[in-house]
Amino acid sequence: MAKYFQTKPHMRTIAKHIYRLLLRIKNASLLAFKRSLYSSISYFPEHANKRKSVLRRYYDQLKHTIKYGNPNAFYFLYGLDIKGMHNECDYIDYTQFMNTRNKLNNVNSPHSTVGILRNKFLFGIIANALDIATPNNIGIIESGKLYLLKSKETVDLRNWLTTHSSNVFIKDISGECGDGVYHMITDGCNITVDNKNVSFDELLSLLGSHRYLVQATITQHHKISAIHPKAVNTIRLETVYNRATNTIEVLPPLLRVGVGNNNVDNWAAGGLAIGIDVNSGTLNKHGFYKPGYGTKAIKHPTTGVVFEGYEIPYLKEAINVAKQFHSYLNDIHSIGWDIAITENGPCIIEGNDNWEVSLVQICSHGLQKEFKTLFK
Repeated sequence: MAKYFQTKPHMRTIAKHIYRLLLRIKNASLLAFKRSLYSSISYFPEHANKRKSVLRRYYDQLKHTIKYGNPNAFYFLYGLDIKGMHNECDYIDYTQFMNTRNKLNNVNSPHSTVGILRNKFLFGIIANALDIATPNNIGIIESGKLYLLKSKETVDLRNWLTTHSSNVFIKDISGECGDGVYHMITDGCNITVDNKNVSFDELLSLLGSHRYLVQATITQHHKISAIHPKAVNTIRLETVYNRATNTIEVLPPLLRVGVGNNNVDNWAAGGLAIGIDVNSGTLNKHGFYKPGYGTKAIKHPTTGVVFEGYEIPYLKEAINVAKQFHSYLNDIHSIGWDIAITENGPCIIEGNDNWEVSLVQICSHGLQKEFKTLFK
């Protein structure tokens, strides 16, 4: 029996290797049927004369699948379809990155402070205790009731909505990656959620049984609003705890902006992501769309604001406050911060332990070098 228990971990290791092998065989065999992975429009048409052939692109994706288990979903966004433009080995594969990130962030440890990032209510309490600016929390919605934090009383949600004018965001307290976030406007008679008029019953149906945090809407800096006034456009900034030097390092930041009538800046909702040059404090030349919404742009399609050289106010202050906040949570190895810029400075909306590396690489450069240095 003792010999069985000694062998069991080895059996799990063997099973894991077999699974990885089968996954590679499966995805490699299916690659030919997923033409969008090797035959899509280029994000860099200005280099059309240097574009690789379809066969070469297919070969690149096949190599990536054999090496990592999946094709590279960001092949065209990284410009890997252009000869001599970028080297794939400079970019981190997302699955490889995700597994390392989760391990270093101790996401399964009962002693980890990751829970502070994942609970928006708790996040606000900790930030306020550290005197770090975050959105003003008004109350908590649950089962048709609203607990008002300032007056410490529970009121009927319907009565509150019909007696107050409000412009707020309601957020699933434990929601992640922008899920369960709604913009709500009330005038005492009407309820508008994400630009759609809804009844009170429809609102309750939308919220379901989850608990929601009610936050006051942020008034962003006029220079940020000028890019796209209908959404709170946020800086995405990643900080990493360097264990060798006991310091907080910063990866290249980017700005996410809404497009059209969108009142959110989410890239997944059709927004643009634009790299920020830390040295000059200005935007880079191109903003990038998620596949399906377009490729890249040099100016905002709605407001016409040209990106290159556009100054981002309070950038240094945003970097400093993110590093300061992370220093109190340094058992979490890396954090992706969403930061709004107001007339008075940066306001941290949230921090994410499960942040996405691909968008950073799209807007800046491959981060393999930083990964090897910092993620160990």
